[in-house]
Amino acid sequence: MSIRILYNGSLVENLPWPVTGQGGFFYGRRVMTTLLKIGNRLVDFQRHFERMSHDAEQMGIGDLGSPDSLAAEILSLASVGSAEPRQKARIIFFEDANQRLSRIVTVESIDDSVNAMTPLKLMTVTDRFAARGGAIKTGHLGSRATQIHKLRGSGFDDILWLNGDGELTECAWANVFLIGRTGDLVEIATPPESSGILPGITRRRVMDLLTAARIPVTVRPITLDEIPRFDEAFVTSSIQCLRPVAAIGRHQLHTERAKSVFTHIARLYSTWLSLENDYDHFEVKAPVQLM
Repeated sequence: MSIRILYNGSLVENLPWPVTGQGGFFYGRRVMTTLLKIGNRLVDFQRHFERMSHDAEQMGIGDLGSPDSLAAEILSLASVGSAEPRQKARIIFFEDANQRLSRIVTVESIDDSVNAMTPLKLMTVTDRFAARGGAIKTGHLGSRATQIHKLRGSGFDDILWLNGDGELTECAWANVFLIGRTGDLVEIATPPESSGILPGITRRRVMDLLTAARIPVTVRPITLDEIPRFDEAFVTSSIQCLRPVAAIGRHQLHTERAKSVFTHIARLYSTWLSLENDYDHFEVKAPVQLM
């Protein structure tokens, strides 16, 4: 996969080595986001920028500048080399020890060899240090990195984290929704920020679409012992969008059924994604010229 990099507005082949030694970048005085580019559109760019700005303010990092300039920079970088319809853009703002604000923008191709609709198998693991609410996206995985490394070769695709109270939180790079039935009643549930999640942009978009369609979403703590009562589950992320879950631990789910609730939710999201009039995007008609 090809990757292109901008460092403080300049096109570079590799990040300068001193970047990894900068106080802010190394110790987490940074904010970041990853978003999807389709054609000349940056999916939910405005919401991504607003979250970064909010997180930067919470951490005492300086003004991130103009969203218009940043969007133009991303699209300019994406246009370098061969044009690809779907790409992943990552933005990192960080302060060094002298409080100088720097930014890194990368654009890379997406590996489409893995079908986005291939169902995932999730393994539950407790993270007793999970933060309760107010999570900021800095890019640090901390103590979770060891568990994620152990996951490889286990037969599972991702970890579904639990906090110290046994409440479900999130996956490594995605939020989770669970769907259960009681008679004719259907519950679509997702963990709250208070359980220790990073509230993702796509999670919020799905909740908005469901609310607009008058389909209720329950935001509440979900405990490990509740998992068997759910029939379906799916994860949301800016790059994977919506992806079904086939199993959580030993509990098998029926998300792949032709008439599953997830199928209808995925169709709702795909419709929003494909209709330009309903497509919340930021578009730059004349990208800036890179030096």
